[in-house]
Amino acid sequence: MVNLVPKDRFCGDLFNLSSRGYGHALAYWSKTVKELNRLECIIYGTCKPNNEMNAHNLLYKNDYHLLSLNIKNGTTLCIPCHKELHYGRKSDL
Repeated sequence: MVNLVPKDRFCGDLFNLSSRGYGHALAYWSKTVKELNRLECIIYGTCKPNNEMNAHNLLYKNDYHLLSLNIKNGTTLCIPCHKELHYGRKSDL
């Protein structure tokens, strides 16, 4: 993985944003990614209908800071599938 920014550096610094501004930008990114994916989990057939959705960075923002707000670096997962992806456990299917 290519990490161009030290782990202890705040991602918002890269975009000249305060932590609050970066939080707002992430919220807008998340909303846009969900709309583009029609609020559908990309792992079809295993999820309950109407599960709440999360936006997910395909390339993790902790490793690829500059892509953290890039719409093309996002997809949509239901919360149980998102948890399984990050933590290896699935709940409330």
